[in-house]
Amino acid sequence: MSHGASRHLGALLFFFLLASSCSNLPEVETKSVDYSVLKRDELLALAEVDQESCIEALSVISVSESQDASLDYENLAELASFATEKLAARFRAELNEGRWKSAEKSLASLQAIESMAEGIFLQASIIAGAAPPRNAAAKIYLGRADDYAKRNLYSPAAAYIHKALDATSLTGGDAAIDPSLLEAWYARAAKAEDGATMRRILLFLTKESADNLIQSIGIGAIKAEIGEMAGGVVTVHVDKGLKIENGVGYPERILGTAFQVDPSGYYITNYHVISSEVDPAYNGYSRLSIRPPSNPEARIPAKVVGWNEDLDLAVLKSQEISSHTFYPFKPEKAFKGQKVYAIGNPVGLENSVAAGIVSATGRRILPRGEAIQIDAPINPGNSGGPLLDEDGDLLGIVFAGLSNFQGLNFALPVSWIYTVFPSLFDEGKIETSWLGLGIAKNLDASLDISYVFPGKGGIEAGDSLLSLDGKACADIEEAQMLAAGKPVGSLCSVLIKRRGKTLRIVQKTEAMPDIPFKKASQRDTAERMLQGATGMMMDHVSGPRGNGGTYKVTKTWPGMMADESGIGEADILKFLRYSVDSRKNAMIFDVSVKSLGSGYLERTMRMGLSLETDNFL
Repeated sequence: MSHGASRHLGALLFFFLLASSCSNLPEVETKSVDYSVLKRDELLALAEVDQESCIEALSVISVSESQDASLDYENLAELASFATEKLAARFRAELNEGRWKSAEKSLASLQAIESMAEGIFLQASIIAGAAPPRNAAAKIYLGRADDYAKRNLYSPAAAYIHKALDATSLTGGDAAIDPSLLEAWYARAAKAEDGATMRRILLFLTKESADNLIQSIGIGAIKAEIGEMAGGVVTVHVDKGLKIENGVGYPERILGTAFQVDPSGYYITNYHVISSEVDPAYNGYSRLSIRPPSNPEARIPAKVVGWNEDLDLAVLKSQEISSHTFYPFKPEKAFKGQKVYAIGNPVGLENSVAAGIVSATGRRILPRGEAIQIDAPINPGNSGGPLLDEDGDLLGIVFAGLSNFQGLNFALPVSWIYTVFPSLFDEGKIETSWLGLGIAKNLDASLDISYVFPGKGGIEAGDSLLSLDGKACADIEEAQMLAAGKPVGSLCSVLIKRRGKTLRIVQKTEAMPDIPFKKASQRDTAERMLQGATGMMMDHVSGPRGNGGTYKVTKTWPGMMADESGIGEADILKFLRYSVDSRKNAMIFDVSVKSLGSGYLERTMRMGLSLETDNFL
């Protein structure tokens, strides 16, 4: 790096340090980094050290109305080309050196750039030149599989084998995987009694090779009966010591369910069952153990390996090896009326099998994704147990039953388990990617941006969301899954429509906060919080911004709080009060509204909302 570039880099790093330190001040922060103030030399220096941030900045500047006049289209294109070429060179080095995890992130960024096409600020020749080799994804996934295999972790390794096979089929059947490698993995799958992976591998081999494997090894064990599968389900026991009430101590115990997902004694359960083991805010006593079905009196020590709070998932490790392993590699799609079985330990009664049907799919009760609603009896202790179809295939993991509501129970679909499954075998909290965007659905099923998290530029509330990385977003869950499937820190190409004009903004993904609106409430204005949380857009009319101000409502999204409260377009709204209760994760807005439909009679209302919303992307 030249002396001049070093000097500009120092100035730039100071700028970022100043921006981040300001976020700790009591003043409201609506943007952590204002890309529009960056000069050409600062952007050039940024391209040397953080290509993703540089490309994001250039994308935001390209649609900004307050950019430096010296950054015309040609300058933006030149800088973007330089950053993209640096990113491509970095990726090639990671690929050659076998740094698979880093290469996976770089590949996701390059794929986002590849989906941009011509006409943004990158020439088609630059995009084509930076495009990764067609077999790059399969090579990376095979490398990651090998890394896990070296740690004697079959299941996360096999999950990456499935990803490699997906990548191979998506590239038009290129011979990206050495048949001898697939044959070796076939043998490993046979040893792990993983019939689904064995059958999948056979599809990618010649008939002769496949016949030889079937003859020498077989095609996988015949599926076990539901009752036999219960041998892979254990009781989770969390001893939290004594709970003192009115001077009297009572034993505090938490019971849950877990099921084996790796033949070396790894189990998956719900995060909320074992949260006291890893939650830094919990200061009390906590000890974790499991009870195997073969010896229900035993207390076998276990430890939490990895966890993800957003999806309420955690992986445990124990020396106990169960007789059956469930593999979440086949993302079965549940359908309404489907017969299902839930295996669990209600109130500690080991190996109970309950039958029922899928009452509905697409229930939005989680921070991300959708849940399966089932009518199978679920009681305290069932949380963390497997949900199976009639063939014994894994449909999901039971995570909730609502007390006082008979037959109203839920499970997380296996497709969402699969998005984070391999990473749960790494130590610690597992973060998932997000773009910092609130999403709302229109009556015509199209998606809009209803809120933009502080610090995110380029995209505005009211923009229509068309696609991510060139993939159309049919619904909120699909958009969330596309974003969650990207490595943290990688680029995502977001196609939007604004006032009839189609724009493509490149965003750098970040780790999703545990409760986004809780963090936003500490950084954003009351005016923006009112709009984003209740699902409406407003124009300021008079008075102060925020509390005490008067606004005209310009849009409300169906099904969100403003619409449910009877607020509609052209209503005049006075913002009275706003408060946040962080302990209860709640926010309250007091407003008075005048509507044409009511003859502009003023009505005062209170809108109370949970900070834990389910529409963030």
